[in-house]
Amino acid sequence: MDLEGLNRGLQDTLTRLNRTPVKRDPFSYLISEEFFPREMYDFIFANLPTQDQFDDSKAIGQAVDEYAKSGALARREFPLQPAFIERLNPQQRPIWSALASFFSHEMFLSVMLKQLLPPEMLETLQREKWKLGPSANLVQSTNGYYLGPHTDSPRKILTGILYFAEDETQPDLGTEVYAADDPERISTDGVHLPYEGFHKVDYSAYLPNRFFAFARSDKSFHGFHRLNIRKGRRIILDFKLFCEN
Repeated sequence: MDLEGLNRGLQDTLTRLNRTPVKRDPFSYLISEEFFPREMYDFIFANLPTQDQFDDSKAIGQAVDEYAKSGALARREFPLQPAFIERLNPQQRPIWSALASFFSHEMFLSVMLKQLLPPEMLETLQREKWKLGPSANLVQSTNGYYLGPHTDSPRKILTGILYFAEDETQPDLGTEVYAADDPERISTDGVHLPYEGFHKVDYSAYLPNRFFAFARSDKSFHGFHRLNIRKGRRIILDFKLFCEN
């Protein structure tokens, strides 16, 4: 696949994403089983950065204490930013430059906002011309890493997680959707909470090319239990859209 084929595939991705059904309970989210055209996904997967090209990152969430004691890293990141893309070889650079542009493009943002935000919030955003700040990072997580139920930062309005799984043999490395046992419970600060007091209502499996996305709310609880990575690397693309009024 060449760069022209990559761009055609990205257009196809927008069309299919726009048609993906959205669930509204316990919060607004979608799961796309085939985010990119399959040939395009295989092409991108074959050109993932190596482990050495990822940046060292600090542990976050409930894993902080145990990783700090061991001196191990909870995860590594590769931001889709020019300084990091320049680390790649000449074949990889145009691929990840195109993807960086895609995940910050107004057409992608428009589809995501239209799909996931309540109409009244979308109208407010457009009327008041809130400033949008997209961000996309590749994230490689460590075996044993976990994140308890949390809603994400109140500055964030959308999150998207694209799984770069090698095959279908480790679906348990995905993301869980939770609801609080107390239907009135909310979280306004995005702090990672204990699993007690929550129950799983849905699951986005760690499968090749699967995309899980949701609108942040005070009830958008999600997370995952300790990762048991049996082979390869657990890599996701973590898309975030921040909003400031």
